[in-house]
Order: sequence, then structure tokens, then C-alpha cells
Amino acid sequence: MVAKNLCHHLMPLCATAMLVVVAVPKKGMAHSYVTEFVNMCPSPCDFPDNILLYQDNLVDEFQTHMNSYGNTLLTAQGNYSAYACDVVEDYAYGGCDYLLADRGDWYVLATHGSNWTNPLDPRGQGYYPRMCSPMSLPYQGYTCDPGSHTYRLGEQSGVLAQDHPGHLRWMVLLGCYGVSTLPYQQWGDAMYPGLDIVMGYRGTVTDTLDRLPVPGRLVDYLYGNGMNFKSAWHLAHTFMPGQESLIASGLSAADAQWRLDYYRVTWSRRAPSTRYPYQAWS
Repeated sequence: MVAKNLCHHLMPLCATAMLVVVAVPKKGMAHSYVTEFVNMCPSPCDFPDNILLYQDNLVDEFQTHMNSYGNTLLTAQGNYSAYACDVVEDYAYGGCDYLLADRGDWYVLATHGSNWTNPLDPRGQGYYPRMCSPMSLPYQGYTCDPGSHTYRLGEQSGVLAQDHPGHLRWMVLLGCYGVSTLPYQQWGDAMYPGLDIVMGYRGTVTDTLDRLPVPGRLVDYLYGNGMNFKSAWHLAHTFMPGQESLIASGLSAADAQWRLDYYRVTWSRRAPSTRYPYQAWS
């Protein structure tokens, strides 16, 4: 089998079992979620030399395990229906995140990714997922790869929430560079209003079948075993460790580190007016 990197470089970019185990949802732990994937795109966002095969399977695995614990799927879409605006803040940048990425407690995205540092953008390293319908953004122009500096997620109050309050708490990025070498630059602005945890990878990952169990393991560890996010994300990669990473936000550096180490899905949402300006990562 040929291992295909889940990253693009355009900017540059990157037998039936007799035993049935039934997962019983724990009371008070049901959440809502949205999934999105890209295996291929039409022009001008196409990448014919690096078409992906298993991104839909990854999100399907997440959905299957989430549903088994009583969680609610709000939207699942991919390929030609995956738009750049789906992750971009609506108020400040003209995006439509309130329809997709910022609609539920969870957002899971499986697509190519890059950690490009735009020399024109003073905000430093970003995260750039490949989506299938472009939009115009500051420092990028007309682009299929909306940078994370234009995300504002989970906002419950203030000017960003005046038209469409955000709901996102936890994000999983299943392609390359989602939580990379300078994650505070990638995610500081996006997490400040309400997003608590982002899970991803420091570098490149491959489009291969051996990664398919990862999203399901994550869900089982969180909802079935009661693990914190940090332990669950790392243990989900027991058989393929090394690149997985995650970032948490907090009121102070110490608080961000504490939340990184102990945050669980049973924790309450932060107060609507609370802003978290610090980040810690692992």
C-alpha cells in the first residue's frame, strides 16, 4: 500500500463477531457534533496529484462511536460541499462558521492541511485546511485554504456573537499540521472567545487504513473510560505515536496547563463572557 501524505504544498500546503459490545451513554454527557471531510475537490481547489482515499472513513468512525454514546449529529458533509467559509468567522471575516464549525460542541475535519507562515501576515504560523469552495480573506486573497487566524470559535457573548453565537468547544483535525510547531500562533485568536481544546498533528500524517481506529478510540476513552482529553488523544495513537498534539486555552499560563492536563467532557462550558488568552500544548 502506498502511504500518501495528508498535506499539500501549494502555498506550500501538506467474519462477523459473535460478541456484541453495547456502549451505554453516561447521564449528562450527550453532546452535539459536526463532521466534514475532503477526499477530492473541483477546480480551482482540486489537487489531482494527491487525491485522498480515507478521510470520509475517518469521520464515519468518529460518528459511529459518538452515536453509540447518545451524542447528536448535527451535520455531516464533505468534498464538494466543504466550503472555505465553513470554518471562518462570520462577523469579522464574512464566513459561515455558524452553519458548520461553530454549530455544535464538536467539529471534526479530515482534509489536507498546512502550517504555512505567510510572510505578509504578522500573526505568524497558521493552520490552512484544503476546502472545496474558495473565498477572499485578508493576507490570502481568493483562497481554498482558509487560515486559522480568521477563525473565532465558541463565542457566546460580545460583538462576535451579536448575529450568530458560537457553540464549539472541541475540535479534531485529522490531517497534517493541525497543532504544529507554533500552536499558540495558530490557535490563540481562534480559542480566545470560547474554544477550549484543539487536537491535531505536529507534522505530516498518512492517508492509510491503519489510522481509521483513532477517532473511535478517542471517543471511547473520553466517553467510555472518562479520560481527560490529553490522555485520550495520546492513547488513541498507542500503535502509531509521535505526531499527535493538542492545545488547551486558559485564564493564565498555569490555568491553561491545568486544563490541558485534566480537562474532561464532563466539564461545564466556560461562562459566556469568559475569555481565555493563554494556551498550553502537548
